[in-house]
Amino acid sequence: MNPHAALAIAVSITALALVLATVLLPLQEQPPFGRLLKSGLSGGVLVLASAGIATLLGFIPFGAATAGYLLGHFVHVAVAEEAPKALVAAGFIGNRDRRIAPAAYDAAQGAVLGAAVGAGFGIVESALLSPGGSAVLLRTFTAIPLHAGCTAIISGAIAGRIREWHIGRSLVLAVVLHAGYNISVEQDGALQLLGPVIAVVSVVLAVALTLIIRYRHG
Repeated sequence: MNPHAALAIAVSITALALVLATVLLPLQEQPPFGRLLKSGLSGGVLVLASAGIATLLGFIPFGAATAGYLLGHFVHVAVAEEAPKALVAAGFIGNRDRRIAPAAYDAAQGAVLGAAVGAGFGIVESALLSPGGSAVLLRTFTAIPLHAGCTAIISGAIAGRIREWHIGRSLVLAVVLHAGYNISVEQDGALQLLGPVIAVVSVVLAVALTLIIRYRHG
């Protein structure tokens, strides 16, 4: 399959998923379309800042051993990707006076806005990376939902107005999922197939945790 065709299909699937996510919310509870669109565009632009941060992290000598390899992945994901995406999502969730809490949206609405930020990030990242061969299919079809799911996990907690400790744990969970995905897709053979599994798990966890937060703390 042509890489551009694969990307187009992935974008279409992601757009459909976001539309379905908003439809599942009652009409009066849906985030404004304009804010949803701005969230996605902001996530795409954020890729440029993430690339700059990643370049700076490249100067840190994590080491070639297994421990350094793993640490490098976790630090890169946390500092260059998940934390910036969470900050951008928090900006769209916050009230007009720009405070993060109390939020203008509840957990489900915040998760949808966060998913839009993550999807925009994943789409642009996939378009820029464009690895060759089967790797393009693996990353294109799975990286976008992974980014959407991981950001939704964090933004749902932020919008749910729960304690900072829970928000921190949501960030850690997103980082673990994302780093696990990155590590798995770099492997050969069966281990590489863990990537799609982790992507699906991230989306399922985002939905489940958001519903729990909404009905426990809403």
